Amino acid sequence: VSQGELNVDDATALEQNDCQAVFECADRACTTNARIIFEDRGLLFGPSKAVNSGAIVSSGFFLDKLQTEERKVSKSEMDEYLRSGMFKIHDKVSDTAEKYNMVGNLKAGANLASFLAIADKEMPNTI
Repeated sequence: VSQGELNVDDATALEQNDCQAVFECADRACTTNARIIFEDRGLLFGPSKAVNSGAIVSSGFFLDKLQTEERKVSKSEMDEYLRSGMFKIHDKVSDTAEKYNMVGNLKAGANLASFLAIADKEMPNTI
């Protein structure tokens, strides 16, 4: 799936077949109208910016290990680091959605958390 390939018809079919959740693994794989269907019908939706953050967590882990140690990283060590990082991201996104009265809306939580992280870095003393 690439950008915008999952459309209203696909979203409706997923919902009618008792789909519980949709997670975008490609950049904006779902159309805006498909996302609206997921939200309106109560499907859990994980937007690509949150779902694909595992790659960023993994990259940070390897960069850190390469800079501080010269050794191979075990699969279990990498799995634990990634699991921990993804739980932290989920909690941050979920907590942010809740803080802004959008409980369960991971898309809104991811957008708000991303915006707030950038705003905090760009304008730390201006607000």
